[in-house]
Amino acid sequence: MDVIDSSQQFVTTSLLTIDGLVAMPQTFTPETLAPLARISRVEDFHCDHKGTAHGRLWRGISLLELIQSAQPQSGAEYVRIHAPNYSVPLLLTEIEGALLVDSIDGQPLNSDGGTPWRLYVPGAQCQISVKWVNRLQLTATRGATPTERLERARERGAVP
Repeated sequence: MDVIDSSQQFVTTSLLTIDGLVAMPQTFTPETLAPLARISRVEDFHCDHKGTAHGRLWRGISLLELIQSAQPQSGAEYVRIHAPNYSVPLLLTEIEGALLVDSIDGQPLNSDGGTPWRLYVPGAQCQISVKWVNRLQLTATRGATPTERLERARERGAVP
């Protein structure tokens, strides 16, 4: 199933791939992830340009356990969380407690909320809460964040 997000003008897929430095690359659908245990966390969610949503109920799968199912290789130190036109690098040692959520406040994610999967990292800045997650790529190096790539493009004069 594909979802068209008219506000972003891209199509998200329901497939979730785990690849890169793994022994067993994986591809999941919402149906194959449905039987996995869900974890719930209640926390405030703060975004500088939108304010704070108090007491949000985040429910999803342990990101670390999901990554472990692909058997990370010894050189894997980072996971790049990918969505259409966006990715964020996180240290594997810093994702304890992170969830790949499929519902917020007791409701399944909708297109604006990031369906089918959204990253939740307790206490992280809102831009880390990647919506429309479609790939978890394990890497040996960090790589650049979207903000860092934009800064470099500005330095080159490629964007205003």
